[in-house]
Amino acid sequence: MADRFLNGSKYIFGLFRTPTLNQVRGFTLIELLIVIAIILILIAIALPKFLEAQVRAKIAKAKGEMRTLGIAMDS
Repeated sequence: MADRFLNGSKYIFGLFRTPTLNQVRGFTLIELLIVIAIILILIAIALPKFLEAQVRAKIAKAKGEMRTLGIAMDS
């Protein structure tokens, strides 16, 4: 009973079994590669739209500044 409280035992306080090396779960290399591929595809789709939005914002800013200069020159 006392050995259940030792650090090397498979039980924590006699209640919970700690996973042994062959029970440890994780992600396989294939799963990680698939997730990375999906993320890269999403970036490839989103990046052109983002860059296009930046260009449109710069054009709108330039038009606004030109309008402001035109008003300033008229007055």
